[in-house]
Amino acid sequence: MPSPTQISGDKTPGQVFHLPVRSKTLSMAEAAVHLGLPERRMKLLALLGTGPARTQAPDGKIAYRREDLELYLTALHEKADISGTEMMRRRAQAAASRQPPACA
Repeated sequence: MPSPTQISGDKTPGQVFHLPVRSKTLSMAEAAVHLGLPERRMKLLALLGTGPARTQAPDGKIAYRREDLELYLTALHEKADISGTEMMRRRAQAAASRQPPACA
């Protein structure tokens, strides 16, 4: 594999940034946070066989793929006749509320 300097064509060595790898599957608790639901609601949805598509983690517990969670949210917004723009605004607002407050 070529080095980053060979790809960019620079003769000076560059800086390589390694981004954290995000897991493709989330635990039930993580999926609940992602959807903005209480974990108890996620357990109820799983028990009833509704909600986002589930998979099984290597340890045998219920897991959720990020893509399935996003498809589930999109389907809910479409059923509620919420526009794509409004959906994006609400998702951004929810994500901002999940962020810990910045230390001064």
